[in-house]
Amino acid sequence: MFKLDNSKKLYPLWAMLIGLISFLISGIIIGLISLITSEGLILILGVPIGSLLMLFVLHKLDKSNLLAVVIRSELGGFIGFFMGFMIGELLGGVVAFFFPSLSDMTQIKLQIMPNIVVLIVANAIFGASLADLFYGRKSICFFALVCGIVSIPFGLLLSIPIDIAWISFDQNLLFIVTSFGTTTGLSIGLYSLLKLGNKS
Repeated sequence: MFKLDNSKKLYPLWAMLIGLISFLISGIIIGLISLITSEGLILILGVPIGSLLMLFVLHKLDKSNLLAVVIRSELGGFIGFFMGFMIGELLGGVVAFFFPSLSDMTQIKLQIMPNIVVLIVANAIFGASLADLFYGRKSICFFALVCGIVSIPFGLLLSIPIDIAWISFDQNLLFIVTSFGTTTGLSIGLYSLLKLGNKS
């Protein structure tokens, strides 16, 4: 049976905070720039820059995987977002079609459901796209599962009308980008902890 000191036990939390802060900073900076260009820039640049910053701080980044991180972050972010959006909208439409006489409270829940599905699918795909690069194919399912589950609170945030005065760009895109870093950071921390435990 292995034992870990407190600093190692806290590594998943530390990695999650690093991911959250890295993607939040990247998202805000690119979001402000997007005001004079296009809001889509948050996804185009915010995600790969956030990935590079997070992985650099976590000592996972080097010259050999720099380009691969950018490409996988870009593809994982875009594919995850659009797949999640399509599945979320489809699911919401199907439920609304088969249950047209739902109460107002349930209708509110139906508005929340697609947002949660979007975040679950998007984060699962994004996390899986980076997992294989650093830990091999065996880690893909673990990253996808953790990222999907941890993204649920962000899906709830998308359903709550939050107006942050100093953020004049699309706050929903900022939540989505930040969720990528938070869930992937935690997955990196947890998987590293499990690997360390298995070696002990």
